[in-house]
Amino acid sequence: MSSPALPQLFEPISHEPRMKTIHPRLGRWLILPAGVLLAAFAFQWIPVKRVEKFPPGKPLAELLPQTSPDWTVEDRPLGDTEMLADKIASLLRYDDYIFRSYRRGDVEIAVYIGYWKPGSEDPREVGRHTPDVCWTGAGWTLEGGEQEAVLTTPEIKTQTGQLRRFSIGGAEQHVVFWHLHGGVTSGYGMGDLGNWKKRAPVLLANLRANNWGFAETEQCLIRISSNRPLDEVEHQALFGDILRATKVLGLAGVAGG
Repeated sequence: MSSPALPQLFEPISHEPRMKTIHPRLGRWLILPAGVLLAAFAFQWIPVKRVEKFPPGKPLAELLPQTSPDWTVEDRPLGDTEMLADKIASLLRYDDYIFRSYRRGDVEIAVYIGYWKPGSEDPREVGRHTPDVCWTGAGWTLEGGEQEAVLTTPEIKTQTGQLRRFSIGGAEQHVVFWHLHGGVTSGYGMGDLGNWKKRAPVLLANLRANNWGFAETEQCLIRISSNRPLDEVEHQALFGDILRATKVLGLAGVAGG
């Protein structure tokens, strides 16, 4: 009589390959990142065009009014010393700039424009060089918080700019500035970086205007400042001349347009 078979404690090892299956839900989650990676790889091959939508057409020094009746005109360096001016130029890496002061009696209007050709600088880097960063870093104090303003004359209405009031040592400066990318507000030079409710629509509009990132366009930082509130000086003929000069850069359109 044969002995009863002992119970198997281990299953026999099979050398036949087994097909592993992926849970359907896990498979769906893997498809999504794979698709994103594939799209990103494909986008790398889409050519990016460099387009100068609002070329100045001439050096900025010739663009702004060079004379104005009863106003003293002076071009200034960006730094108090030649060494500091060179350091600022190497930091900003602009292709052209102008910093011009107009003075009549005790009233002063100053205009700064920095210009970057298409593809020469990242908009996020340019957007960091606004008065919110540079002026406060130089010791000025922001008074009254962040505001916005549209400058108008009978002929011109600007895009919405950032309005600030700064003080230092008893002196005040009223400042409005814009960071334009392809003639459209970039969204990077708008003050509080955490205010996405205000920034997101502007960033989206700029992205759309620049062909969803497939067009590299020119950039401008434009700053107009005065030791008087801007609503006290914007009626001056000189102010209108300044806004007309910046229209070619995309800052100003026809009033009511």
